[in-house]
Amino acid sequence: MGMTHSTSGKRGFAYHREPCEYELTREQVMAVLRCEDALRMSDEVQAAYTMREGATGNEYMAQVRDVTEALQRRALVEAGGVEPGEGEAAVGAPRNVRDEYQGDA
Repeated sequence: MGMTHSTSGKRGFAYHREPCEYELTREQVMAVLRCEDALRMSDEVQAAYTMREGATGNEYMAQVRDVTEALQRRALVEAGGVEPGEGEAAVGAPRNVRDEYQGDA
C-alpha cells in the first residue's frame, strides 16, 4: 500500500505535485532518499518521532509531519546539493518524484 501522507508525495491514494522551483536528477533523488532513510533510523530522529507524553492523536501527527519535513530538508542539503537555507524551497522536489516516476521500480 505505501505511505499516503502528504510528505510522501501522495494525498490519500492519489499522486500529487507540489509547486517547486527545484528539479533533481535521478541520481540526486536516489542519494537524497538513501540519506533520508539513514536519517530516519538514527537515534536522534527516532527520539524525535517518539510521541510526547499527553499528546493527542492530532498533535502526534503534526509532530510526525514536522520531524519528517525537517529530515527531508536535511537530506536535501546533505545529499542533494541544495544549499543550507534552501531546503524549504526544495522539499517538494523529492516528493514530486512519486508522480514523475509512477510505476518505476
